[in-house]
Amino acid sequence: MILCWLSAIGGIAMAILWAGSKYRQPLDRELLARSLERRLKAGEISQVEYEKKLDALRQKQDPRPNPVSGEKPPPPP
Repeated sequence: MILCWLSAIGGIAMAILWAGSKYRQPLDRELLARSLERRLKAGEISQVEYEKKLDALRQKQDPRPNPVSGEKPPPPP
């Protein structure tokens, strides 16, 4: 019974630590762009929606500070 409670509490603690981690790597923009292209080819999204989402992806900046210097990263080219 004690092991059951300890594993439940440990699982909750791990979930909180994982969710609160501010140094997780953001998803690669190229990976997201390929995913959008795959969805377009599969017919899941329209050409207009594809272009809108791709444009938003290119303009989006990562608001999290750089963990090494504490500065915000420069905008993508």
